[in-house]
Amino acid sequence: MYARNPFLPAVGMMVLFGLAGCGGSGGGTNTPGQGPVPAPPPPPPPAIQAFSADKVDYFVGERATLTVRFSGGNGRIEPDIGVVTSGASVSTPVLDGSREFRLVVESTAGTVTRTLSLPVRYRDQYRVLGVPFASRGHSATLADDGTVLLIGGSRGERTLSDAINRYEPAFGTFQRVGSLAAGREGHTAVRLRDGRILVSGGESALPTLTAEIVDPRSGAATPTGAPRVQRTMHAAVRLADGRVLVTGGQTAGEGAPLGISRSAEIWDPATGQFRLLGATLVAPRAGHTATLMPDGRVLVVGGFSTGRGYEFAEVFDPTTETFAVVASVENRERGLHVAVQRPDGSVLILGGESATAEPLAGVYHFRTDLTSERVADLLEARTLTSAIGTRDGEVLMFGGEIWPGNLITGKAEGYTALRGGFPILGLPQPRIGHTATRLDDGRVLIAGGETRGGLLVPGALVYE
Repeated sequence: MYARNPFLPAVGMMVLFGLAGCGGSGGGTNTPGQGPVPAPPPPPPPAIQAFSADKVDYFVGERATLTVRFSGGNGRIEPDIGVVTSGASVSTPVLDGSREFRLVVESTAGTVTRTLSLPVRYRDQYRVLGVPFASRGHSATLADDGTVLLIGGSRGERTLSDAINRYEPAFGTFQRVGSLAAGREGHTAVRLRDGRILVSGGESALPTLTAEIVDPRSGAATPTGAPRVQRTMHAAVRLADGRVLVTGGQTAGEGAPLGISRSAEIWDPATGQFRLLGATLVAPRAGHTATLMPDGRVLVVGGFSTGRGYEFAEVFDPTTETFAVVASVENRERGLHVAVQRPDGSVLILGGESATAEPLAGVYHFRTDLTSERVADLLEARTLTSAIGTRDGEVLMFGGEIWPGNLITGKAEGYTALRGGFPILGLPQPRIGHTATRLDDGRVLIAGGETRGGLLVPGALVYE
């Protein structure tokens, strides 16, 4: 039989007494004679006291010094700078155009931001490089490390040049770093994903030219198979997947009687070989442009043609490897123009010449959806010019031939679609056949070309 514990009531009384002595449960820590201690107040939200620059505006190639003062959190400056401490002065990367920086201060109590805009402009002057470089019809390609590779051309020698030169912006020097297998001019040079440069086509003393890959670091040039069609005045562009599309141009055995091609081929880095496409251009073209659009398609514009079934613009779709007409506000032959891609991905078609070699002033804007519009004209009807696009969306054009008279000019101009053409300082010497390359710091290398009388221009310039 179960026996009842005689001590149970006493134990129960002791438990009740203990609970009473503890004062019950809940609440904060007690202090004799006081109530519960309140919780600490939340931290103050972050705040920015100052975010400023050392100057009101800057020139391309300069750096800005930014000063920051903030409290209540951790700070960073976007883009390209990163973590900062309050009270610090930090230097920006080299300014290649107008920039906008954002100070972000954040903590568990919240996030605050402040934006700082830095206007950046050109001094509108040329710096003459103290080293000789005389060439016409060469290519100039910006390498991954910020140097420029100048390849081939006609350099006043008995044969076309096979030279590969490197321009070092830090020192303002040209150095020969390698040689092509054969001299050539009027070729294309396309920077590949891995930084090497694919050189193809152009004129040469050799009856058949293989393409070559140039290593910009060592200067070494190695063959990479022969294009299926030998071309000059063609266009080449790297596709989003790393392949290279080559279109049109003048050829020896195609497009009689003018020798203008409507064929296209693709160079594949996986095989190092060219493959002729089954599809052809909508119209034969030479002296046209090809621009990779943000959606991966290629906008092909202008060029001289055979005159039959001409269309001003068409688009290549790399997924189907086919070409299709792009409706345009113009449908007349225009070749030797420049195509400059704006920061938003749209394309400006500037200058060039008609089928009768008359320089043109009209400018066309192709939006990213490939619709087009006529925009403000250039200051000068101009062909055979060299041009670059700036970070701010402007175009800078140097030299070429102007109308009337097809005179070789040293005149230069800037351009925006809204403002139209506006004057900038002209070149010291008139020139055509030169190159203009936008450097990493926003300045422009202008190299080579020939002046009136067919004389090679002996030096190079930097526009800044």
